[in-house]
Amino acid sequence: MIRKIYNWIKEKIVWLLIGGTVIASVGLVTNIPATVELPPNVQAVHALQENYFRQNGKYLQVLPGNRLPHDETGSVKGRLGQDIDAGYRIDVYEAPDGEQGYSITWKDDDGYHVDSFGSQKSDRDRFIPKIATSTSSVFSGWFASLFTQIAHGAVVQTHTADMDGSTEYFSITDGAQTGLDLTSDFTVEAWVNLDGTNENNVITKNTGAGNQRGYTISFIPTSSLMRIGMSVDGSAFVESDVTVTIGTGSWLHMAWVYDASAGTWEAYLDGASEGTGTGLPTSINDNTSEVAVGSSAGGGGGHLDGRLDDVRVWNDIRTTSEIDTNKDNCFLSTSEAGLVSWWLLNNDETDEHTNGNDLTNNNTVPFQTASLPYACGDPPSTEDYNNSQIW
Repeated sequence: MIRKIYNWIKEKIVWLLIGGTVIASVGLVTNIPATVELPPNVQAVHALQENYFRQNGKYLQVLPGNRLPHDETGSVKGRLGQDIDAGYRIDVYEAPDGEQGYSITWKDDDGYHVDSFGSQKSDRDRFIPKIATSTSSVFSGWFASLFTQIAHGAVVQTHTADMDGSTEYFSITDGAQTGLDLTSDFTVEAWVNLDGTNENNVITKNTGAGNQRGYTISFIPTSSLMRIGMSVDGSAFVESDVTVTIGTGSWLHMAWVYDASAGTWEAYLDGASEGTGTGLPTSINDNTSEVAVGSSAGGGGGHLDGRLDDVRVWNDIRTTSEIDTNKDNCFLSTSEAGLVSWWLLNNDETDEHTNGNDLTNNNTVPFQTASLPYACGDPPSTEDYNNSQIW
């Protein structure tokens, strides 16, 4: 039996080259049988879209987290009459024959689904069955990656935030944020390209007034340090450093990984561990301070001087392999396990994660197009209505 299963899998595997990366591919992707009944959620979306089409002459694209594309205004509920269930995505396309259609993508206990409506829908209906993680971590990782590509497309980076090291920063109030009250294990990642060498805060939730101290993630090039600071009670503040070499004028991927149970953290540069810091508390004060990106709370200091890009916050301990493999991965899911916020800073302050922690741009941080940290390739757009590329 094991040999039969092995041979079946072996016969189904082909290799494709996507964006310069070889991944196991679509032998396991099959057309959904016509007899499969669509789930009620999809049927409901179909009815809403058909009504919207009759009124507007086009279908409405809906991104994860009930968000509209950047070129649409209003809300999903305001446009369709109700929100779309979390985890569903709708992509609108124009087929080669000129007719418009749309695809609904979602996952359930059985696997990953793409159902299409409109012209040539059979070309786009797909089902990818799940394989148990215990069978092969490679397969489970591949399915997650492939679903992400289907559901979200690759992110094509065109801009980065260019911060002045003086007054500019991003923020979100405590009441508006979800998941950024980090009180235990976490990982923070960011791409930076520095102009100055003073202390640079990447993200903080820390205000001295009223004992609202929490955490600060920073680095100090002039002292060759990466630093985590945190408070267990909102009053006392403990800092721990790791010695690193940080230059200016070139892109560098940085990661701070905090292990609460041990009171330690690990520093990473470009996917490689640079050492471990000790002496931190084993928990972090949950406070009402705003979250600041590129500065201390309220813009009080530690302004980042240079380019900042692709900031990710996780509520778990990322492994060396996960950090190194995914530091320039454009195919993250917007509901990735453990991911709390994902700010690409790709000409806006939007949180790509379904938590929707969109930032406020304080003192007009500009975005620039030159010198991007990494290339994501040029996959089919997920922002355009008339998207014939995906055919």
